[in-house]
Amino acid sequence: MRVRTSLVLPAVVAVAILWGCTGSSSATLPDADLFVTQGAPFQIRVGETVGVETPSAIVLVQLSDVLDDSRCPVNVTCIEAGHATVRLAVQTALAVQDVDIEVPPGGETEVVVEEVTVTVLGLNPEAQEGVTINLLDYLIALRVVQTGELGLSQQ
Repeated sequence: MRVRTSLVLPAVVAVAILWGCTGSSSATLPDADLFVTQGAPFQIRVGETVGVETPSAIVLVQLSDVLDDSRCPVNVTCIEAGHATVRLAVQTALAVQDVDIEVPPGGETEVVVEEVTVTVLGLNPEAQEGVTINLLDYLIALRVVQTGELGLSQQ
């Protein structure tokens, strides 16, 4: 059997192109440092990643940065309570999203990312008068719960 050379080269090129197109080009978070089940509270530091096991998938959450911290220091009377702004990277079945969250004093706030609800339960350490908090000393308490079907749009 004789194979025509003029057909082999284009076929090889087409396979190589298709092979390259099947790889994932979207950003992903690193492997999780630990895993928790949905609804369970957990704490992470800047740079740490937690895998949250939901009924549909594993959602990865990383504390990427503390962008600012204007919380009123403990034992100081302030006109405004202030807030801290944290950046979380959240990877669902759909995509990785950076989410900036304003954390009020006392810490509790929530945000919906795709089909999960991320609740901030607290941010430590508390602000102290005259003390600058090192970025790596921040510890955020979170809870993640799936609120819809991951990867599927709700009607």
